[in-house]
Amino acid sequence: IAVGVYVLANSDDGRRLIERTTAQLTHGNVQLAGLAGHFPERLQLKRLELRDPQGLWLTIDDAALQWSPSSLLSYRVDVASLTAAQIEMPRAPAYPNDHKPTKTHHWPTVHLDRLEVTRAELGAALTGSDVVFELRGSGTWVSPQQAALRFDARRLDAVPSLYHAFAQFNAQQLQAQLDLQEDAGGPLAHLVQVPDIGALSIHLTVAGPREAVQTTLRLKAGGLTANAN
Repeated sequence: IAVGVYVLANSDDGRRLIERTTAQLTHGNVQLAGLAGHFPERLQLKRLELRDPQGLWLTIDDAALQWSPSSLLSYRVDVASLTAAQIEMPRAPAYPNDHKPTKTHHWPTVHLDRLEVTRAELGAALTGSDVVFELRGSGTWVSPQQAALRFDARRLDAVPSLYHAFAQFNAQQLQAQLDLQEDAGGPLAHLVQVPDIGALSIHLTVAGPREAVQTTLRLKAGGLTANAN
């Protein structure tokens, strides 16, 4: 069976079969187009579309994944790179809530060397106004109690903004940093429902044992300045 899957996923006819079967099994809610690369370690996808009962809510163009399948033998997922040329998300998904209790799963450790999205577009329904930015990141996820994550984003549209977030934590220690610089009219001001507050600058650090975390905050909003420790 494994040999058959390998041959199928590395042939043009097999890839088109996977695309058609995915659409059929998901009733058209997951659409794949342009599967390529070399299965399983180097995967490429020209376009991914996700739909819910309200219609299309996410598209991803020119996605690529490079990872080490052999890492699964150690109950790890080692990803060298996960990239996309463009992501469009006009709104949040609206799937029916079936109210079924969720089971607790123990997922493998995931290590990601490089995450890169050249252009991401978020709709006004998510951020108060349309936002276009590039995104980079990396990290290791062991569990909800242990991880190390880093993300950097830069807006590409009319409102210059920079965002940097870092977090590393385990059962005993927590370390996190958030740096944000956003010109007037940015998405954060819309999210907190003060769109006219002006330019925002936030520097937040959190560090220490979980039971005695030290927090430092520097905030500038328009003509206002605040500091807290």
